[in-house]
Amino acid sequence: MSILIIGNSAAGVAAAEAVRQMDPLVEVTMVSDEPYSSYSRCVIREVISGKKKT
Repeated sequence: MSILIIGNSAAGVAAAEAVRQMDPLVEVTMVSDEPYSSYSRCVIREVISGKKKT
């Protein structure tokens, strides 16, 4: 079985984690047009303000 996840947002990462918990050997592919790896949009404000480091 192969799983395709579209988007590398928090939901995409959560989906990949859930799939891995069910079957650690399943092939998971994430597709996104983001120029960066996954990140949490919830804390981006803190990163931009300098309160958190990446």
